[in-house]
Amino acid sequence: MLLGSIYGFILEWGPIFWALIGLVFGLVSGFLIKWFYIKAKYKRKFNTSKTEVFLMVYIKDKTKVEKAKEILWQHNAQGLTLFSKG
Repeated sequence: MLLGSIYGFILEWGPIFWALIGLVFGLVSGFLIKWFYIKAKYKRKFNTSKTEVFLMVYIKDKTKVEKAKEILWQHNAQGLTLFSKG
């Protein structure tokens, strides 16, 4: 807005009109910057999960173990350990 009123003296439409254009531009750009900042902050806040879930799966059929591992990794498992009796 300040730059619009300063340079408006040498521009065609005058300082008042250019100050109003600067005001609208400043409001819109400030709103967009704050909106993107809040959106990124909100995404970062919920992206890091502090909850841990322990899941124990018992599979009798040995051929289905690989499929179960693949499904767990596809759903972003943080760790996987196999335990076999005997």
